[in-house]
Amino acid sequence: MNRALLSPEQVDFLRDLPRSKDVEAGGHRFHLSHGAPDGDLYRYDLTPDASDAVLIELCRKIDADFILCGHTHFPMVRKIDNKVFVNPGAVGLQHDGNWRASYVIWNNGKVKLHRVKYDEEKCAAKLRASELPPDAAEQLAQIIETGKGP
Repeated sequence: MNRALLSPEQVDFLRDLPRSKDVEAGGHRFHLSHGAPDGDLYRYDLTPDASDAVLIELCRKIDADFILCGHTHFPMVRKIDNKVFVNPGAVGLQHDGNWRASYVIWNNGKVKLHRVKYDEEKCAAKLRASELPPDAAEQLAQIIETGKGP
């Protein structure tokens, strides 16, 4: 549904992005991934209630101090063995029942989760008035308003 709203150049840009990337900064190693650490974009079980065993198995082959993933829209910071597993949540479309935008700040080896209010009513109204199919726009607007995913 969103693809129709993008130019061919934008589609190419998104298609060519790596699924994960390893970087070093401030004397620390980071593994960055939109989806699961292994690049799986369709894995939705990496939420705050995921067991340590699941996260340990998923992260054991990753050589990083910090593993940052997104996709599930469930914010969390978890210490797993000698690694820190982070999901900043989302600026919109929260799935944990808290509609406020979430993000993390990494500072000198410490990660802190933050929440901030935004005009969710205005955002939902813009979605409903967008070029998206009405059913999709309504579903997204309801997620914005409630903080609960489908």
